[in-house]
Amino acid sequence: MKVINLVENTTRRKDLRVSHGLSLFIEHEGHCVLFDCGSNADYLCNAKRLGVDLSSVDAVVLSHNHYDHAGGMLEWPYVCKVYVGETFFCDRYTKVSEHIRTYTASGLQECDLDCCVVDECLEIVPGMYVVGGFKGEFDSRYIRNGSVDLFEDEVAVVVKSSKGLVVLVGCSHCGVLNIVQKVRDLFEEPIYALLGGAHLKHVSDAEVKTIITCLQDIEVLGLCHCSGEIGDGFKCGDVFEV
Repeated sequence: MKVINLVENTTRRKDLRVSHGLSLFIEHEGHCVLFDCGSNADYLCNAKRLGVDLSSVDAVVLSHNHYDHAGGMLEWPYVCKVYVGETFFCDRYTKVSEHIRTYTASGLQECDLDCCVVDECLEIVPGMYVVGGFKGEFDSRYIRNGSVDLFEDEVAVVVKSSKGLVVLVGCSHCGVLNIVQKVRDLFEEPIYALLGGAHLKHVSDAEVKTIITCLQDIEVLGLCHCSGEIGDGFKCGDVFEV
């Protein structure tokens, strides 16, 4: 299997566009899946420069409905199944001090997407699963319907590789340890790699150390995007391959 980072906050290359967000292209046993699409059309431009044929995509998975993960779907030029979690189309906001601003990828409801809602676990192509229904502690800065957002829409992708499970996460608003534990409980197989955003930017150093300790049995940690100082392991243009 192969994962190509099409969009992330940083890159090692000068020919790629960077923007706050995430988009990962997954190849596995003859099938292709796009996991998130950033905030704009940068993922489309970068795909061309990286030699990625997005017309081959069998399905799109949107980890949650924040603009930096789902906004680029407004630019998506192809027709395919789109997998989302529960409450995906609810409006979402963020509160900084007393200021509230929208965080939703606006306009997706009008795009007439062929959506499939995943609540727990669904195999979308052979050996690749969308997992949702996470429970955990939530950041009070994020709001839905006037209350703290419980992120019922957050989903992850799990791929069965030759070396073990590869878990891809968008932002881990539900808590990266909660996501990892649910995957372990569902599949009862070792996790070989964890790629994506772990939402550790505003977490204390002590808590980050505790989380990394709990993840130490995972051989590859390709954390990025919203993962704070430890989030430089999987930049735009990087390729992970098993």
